[in-house]
Amino acid sequence: MLIDVAGRLRAAVRDNDTVARLGGDEFAIIQTGITGQTDVSALARRIIERFQSPFTVADSPVVVGVSIGVALAPGDALGSDELLQKADTALYRSKSGGRGQLSFFGEPHPPLGG
Repeated sequence: MLIDVAGRLRAAVRDNDTVARLGGDEFAIIQTGITGQTDVSALARRIIERFQSPFTVADSPVVVGVSIGVALAPGDALGSDELLQKADTALYRSKSGGRGQLSFFGEPHPPLGG
């Protein structure tokens, strides 16, 4: 199933974006050349849309929820470790709101999708 999840994520990003599995069921996406929250929100919508269709596991449909946390450089942090930590903080805010949520570090954001 993780291979299918990664495939859906890769299909949502641009060629110059990077998708990486952090561990368990958490992934990170690095976007470069974006102009701000609007670009990130567009990617989040694409990801949420791709996860609305169920996966098939052992011939049974399985619905997977998506929560997205975002930190932006240089405003939130410059270093990769600090950016990841702040994105993780935003992710936990998203998870507390239910499926289909997007949260930016340091500010509330209305739900997308779900």
